Amino acid sequence: MTLICKRQFVIVWRCFKNMASSPVCHSVKSVNIGDMRHKYKDGNEAFTEANLKCKEPIGQFKEWFEEACKVPEIMEANAVHLATATK
Repeated sequence: MTLICKRQFVIVWRCFKNMASSPVCHSVKSVNIGDMRHKYKDGNEAFTEANLKCKEPIGQFKEWFEEACKVPEIMEANAVHLATATK
């Protein structure tokens, strides 16, 4: 961890500790964050593995890239953000 990261962590941690000890935090009994969730897609609209054109990641990227290149509104199909996740 670099010095800057350590310093930022210490600052954030001190702020968190101060917030946790404030009377406002103690007056809140509990918050159900599940009630805050918005439903974005129905189960039948969700993107699943069955929607993939290729099970291999590079092949799937090729499919998406070629599809994006054909859409006139996408000016720079090569400007992408790639993220991965596991179960």
